[in-house]
Amino acid sequence: MSNHSHHHEPGHSCVVPQASPDRAAELGRLRFLATKVAMVHGSTHPDMTTLAAILQRVANTPDAAIAANDRGAFAALTTNYTPWPAACGSVQGLFAGLRELPDVIKAKE
Repeated sequence: MSNHSHHHEPGHSCVVPQASPDRAAELGRLRFLATKVAMVHGSTHPDMTTLAAILQRVANTPDAAIAANDRGAFAALTTNYTPWPAACGSVQGLFAGLRELPDVIKAKE
């Protein structure tokens, strides 16, 4: 009996993730960063407080697809994911993570 029934087509993935734990972990990480950034920079960058509030809501429903208007808000609030001059590492990490987040979400949609 041959065990060659396992053939792989190019571009075909055998594993289709339903709800990725990585996504929930990433949302949690971004929520933590956003909260930290809002506390430190909220007085001079009030958009960071708004951003933290949106991420808090989104992170509380980690299996739901993020609405297009939330994605638009992320881009708008971060000036298209561009940290301000001399931004700290937390800001840079937050913005970079948010920029990558749509790719994480597409797996669910």
